[in-house]
Amino acid sequence: MSRNFCPAAFSFWASLLLFKEVAPKALSSQNLSDRCGARPAIVNITAEIQTVGGHVVQPGAWPWQVSLQIYHIPSGRYRHICGGSLINNNSVLTVARCIKKWVNPEYWRVVIGLHHLYKPHSHTISRRVRSIIVHSDFKWDSYENDIAMFKLVKFVEYNKYIQPICLSHNSHLMTDKNPCYVSGWENRKKKGKIHTVLQEARVITIPLHVCNKYERYKERLSTDMICAASPTNSCVGDSGGPLMCYFPSVSKYYLIGITSFASGCYPDEYPGLYTHTVSYRKWIDFHLHNKTATTVNIQSILVLLTMEWIILFPSFWRAVVGLHHITRLHIHTRRSRIRAIIMHPGFNKITYENDIVLFKLIESIQFNQYIQPICIPDVPVALNDEMPCFITGWGRTTEKGQGRDVLQEAQVDIIPISTCNRHDWYAGMVKDNMICAGSEKGGIDGCQGDSGGPLACYISDLTRYYLVGISSFGYGCGRPRLPGVYLQTGFYRRWIQTKVILFDKAMTRKAPYLFFLPAGWIVFCSVL
Repeated sequence: MSRNFCPAAFSFWASLLLFKEVAPKALSSQNLSDRCGARPAIVNITAEIQTVGGHVVQPGAWPWQVSLQIYHIPSGRYRHICGGSLINNNSVLTVARCIKKWVNPEYWRVVIGLHHLYKPHSHTISRRVRSIIVHSDFKWDSYENDIAMFKLVKFVEYNKYIQPICLSHNSHLMTDKNPCYVSGWENRKKKGKIHTVLQEARVITIPLHVCNKYERYKERLSTDMICAASPTNSCVGDSGGPLMCYFPSVSKYYLIGITSFASGCYPDEYPGLYTHTVSYRKWIDFHLHNKTATTVNIQSILVLLTMEWIILFPSFWRAVVGLHHITRLHIHTRRSRIRAIIMHPGFNKITYENDIVLFKLIESIQFNQYIQPICIPDVPVALNDEMPCFITGWGRTTEKGQGRDVLQEAQVDIIPISTCNRHDWYAGMVKDNMICAGSEKGGIDGCQGDSGGPLACYISDLTRYYLVGISSFGYGCGRPRLPGVYLQTGFYRRWIQTKVILFDKAMTRKAPYLFFLPAGWIVFCSVL
């Protein structure tokens, strides 16, 4: 897991600015009634509906199937996370539990018309995400309201490999003449593994009163859910992927459910659980027609406010200096509210370049023996083994451990960038204005809760500690060949000085010469 825990402030700021924009008119699912649920790439649709069991599909078999992907920092590639269903030319339905901590739309992309997960075709389309709308009543500890909508930045052009699926306004009467399918790349026989080629399997629906008898569900299932299982030994279906049923009377497929929980691969195990789309049709229609929510709607903003820490609102922050125990203030401890937050305009949330922020405090801090400023080098420091370097923080000491109440410190080795960029390390991710620090063997590293903290090195000739780096990102905590990566402050001295002087000029009309970061300023990282 990544240990980069500063929320992407710039993208969240953009979300707020874009909130009042008016989106181009999208085609709603109602407008698509004559062109949804068709599979033009499949010639003989009646032969296809007789198939049972999990197997590889034909290209274009399920033209509404999408792959929801997150950018994976260590590999520098996008990674398949969940499935989804295209319901019009700029909207995808999935489940809320797929979103997890990745609430920022800019982390995602949607890939449509995909057959082989790693080999896109000429008809495959990739789209960035404008907004993620999570049902406001979704809760992790239940299966209710497990639904989310992705709105795309750019509209999708339909072809025989890319088509929307139909949505129903009321429950269709399901009979044996309505074969139902699930599809996806997930391999549930091997947890965490995926198939490279899209799979499909026929499933049968199970009455809720039967499903509620399973120990897993314990009478917790409501009419807003559907239970279904494969009659054969199949193990197909992504979280967020479609449960689709064919209705011969109209020769169309309808999205009956969205895969919420799919446990068993065998008939005697737990049936899969699906969000019943009919129950959420009003919610779906509201967000399809909501022209103002071009970035996130109100309830999605609330998710961002709680999960991304409201980074751009100074009033929500405070700085505590001279702290030893995280919850126990000392006589010498000082607190200050935040006047302003200044982010580097070149911050890139994917590459972590320019990962730096300045906090301007409202109250000036009085120095004492427990509170002192650290020096910032004028130029990038040529680090060597004779220069002791330390990291500090209250973060976790192990990857799955808890944060510490008392401030921790660790001495780290500076690792050459050429070593850090080897293919079995960070594979070229580390830029020249970054520093790798930790241990080749692992075990010594920052972790969750330490991002933004100092990499301080002692320069004996000057008998001072210098802030040579700011904790920026890493993969896991203390893993071999994956040390912490730090922004090198020497490259940003001019930017820091310029921002401090300009801000202080605006406030006091005075511009003191900067030898070190003066009282009232904190240098931080852009992303937690």
